[in-house]
Amino acid sequence: PSAPPPPASPEEAPEQPRFGASASDDFDMAVDVQQVAGDPTAEYGIRFRQSGPGDYLLFSISGTGYYRLVRVHKEQYEQLVPWTFDGRIKTGPGAVNRLRVVARGADIVGSINGNEVVRVKDEIDVGGQLTLGLQTYDAGGVAVRFDNIEGRVGELDLREDFSDPARARWSSGGAQIADGQYEIIAGAGIQTWQQPLPTGSSRVSDFSLEVDAMLANGEGDGIAYGVMFGDGGSFDFYSLLIFPEGGLALLRQDPVAGSQILVPPVLVEAVKPGTGQTNTIRIEVTGNLLSVAVNGNDLGQLELEEDIQGMVGLIVSSGTANDVRVRFDNFRLEEKTP
Repeated sequence: PSAPPPPASPEEAPEQPRFGASASDDFDMAVDVQQVAGDPTAEYGIRFRQSGPGDYLLFSISGTGYYRLVRVHKEQYEQLVPWTFDGRIKTGPGAVNRLRVVARGADIVGSINGNEVVRVKDEIDVGGQLTLGLQTYDAGGVAVRFDNIEGRVGELDLREDFSDPARARWSSGGAQIADGQYEIIAGAGIQTWQQPLPTGSSRVSDFSLEVDAMLANGEGDGIAYGVMFGDGGSFDFYSLLIFPEGGLALLRQDPVAGSQILVPPVLVEAVKPGTGQTNTIRIEVTGNLLSVAVNGNDLGQLELEEDIQGMVGLIVSSGTANDVRVRFDNFRLEEKTP
């Protein structure tokens, strides 16, 4: 998951935060898809009307020649159009297929290589993020290339051929295991996060969370990294962020109210600044009470407006920098027993 970035560094934090998820209801988008590696049973395509990581629609194909339209709501799958074989889907190494989705109100039309294959009514019909999606199952190592996007969202022209990475309007990033650590990578201008698998397994209420975090690469304004928690699955979560200048901030993201700065970026002596420095972050939550410690230094306790419960994870914001890499290690999550 990703979103625009949070406030800038401690010295230049604006009065209003700079992130929120854009919503797209009606749209027309086409894209070339090409699986270049991995299990052919993986699915990939156009993900849309996404109100949270576990709430979206996905029009997808597989490398075995099947397509479907699925709704995911609260991490539960409902097949609006079940897996259907179509001989017009190109298969085999390097095969390129063109997918298109047109959404107008409740009407959704899906096409493959110029052939309409899906026409359904979206009874929920709510706006949300418009993205590209890839889902794997039993095997990893899947790589899919998306290219030659065309279409519109309102007055916005979506045309993009990715020939100039510096000007591409799509976010880039990912995660990998590097030198025995979990590395999150973020391109310029986004905030991205990862949570333990399977999805939803990190949903806790009263808990303690500790992790070692190190900025491995990145230069620019607005870089931040840390932990997220209290995630209800609808882009609603808290984030405790470290800034490489040596600062710390606490934010609350809400899908309706947007972003709230609960503790503005402030320099903290306990935070080790710069790249290559490991900071150990620890939070403890009991009801609506949040305790924070960095590198063994207790930074005090905050009383929030509501009890904190939901999923936890690791979060990185790139600000203006490209190829930001943060490595996390020794992740420990413990739910307190009553």
